[in-house]
Formats: sequence, structure tokens, C-alpha cells
Amino acid sequence: MKYLNQKHIYVLIKRNELSGTSIEDGSKHTEKAIFSTERLLVGNFSVAEDALRLVAKKITRQDSWWYKPPLKVVMHPLEMNEGGLSEVEYRAVRELGLSAFLKDNVRSVVVWNGKDLSEEEIRSCE
Repeated sequence: MKYLNQKHIYVLIKRNELSGTSIEDGSKHTEKAIFSTERLLVGNFSVAEDALRLVAKKITRQDSWWYKPPLKVVMHPLEMNEGGLSEVEYRAVRELGLSAFLKDNVRSVVVWNGKDLSEEEIRSCE
């Protein structure tokens, strides 16, 4: 679903590293934290959530305190996803995006497993 003035956030997930980019204004931020385990990219959910909240805070600075445009967040795990994501991994990554951007008026979180996306592909990702 498309919203008026919707902002798009692209989050890349690597082992112990989260990088976020705001497509509209180009702001970027990366946080490193120990959230991956030997078997899981997001093995320690609360640590990953805290790190992603810091990313969200840096890249979703709002122009107004009373209006926050709706966000569409695309979460892209880049590692430890050979053979695709299991249902549990998919849900963990999606929930990570929902919880970290909750205060920023998140409207949808899409988990992408594939090639890197262009800005236009991020905008149209369902």
C-alpha cells in the first residue's frame, strides 16, 4: 500500500552489523554489535533490536515533532541465508524491523532475500 509522503528505509544485515539508508534523503548509518551466533544471523534478538533502533534514530530524523511520514522498511539479510530463509528466520528479521522502527510510524516491513536492490526496486518492493 502506498501512503502520501512515505519514506523508504533500506536495511542491510551482515554478521554483527546493521546498515540503514533513507532512500529519500540519502542519510546512512551503520551500527556494529554482537548479535549473530554461529548458526543464526540474528541470534541475539534484543542486541540486534537495540542496534537497529540506533540506526533508526540516526536516519529517520524528522522535520516536525508532530508529523512523522509513514515508513516502508526493506530488511535485506546478506549473509547466512544460503538456500533461502526459514520461516523462523524470516519472522525474526521482520519482527526486528517492526520493533526497531515502531516509534517512527512504520507502515510495512518487507524482508528481501536476493540481489541488492536499486532505489526504484526498494520503492516498489512488496
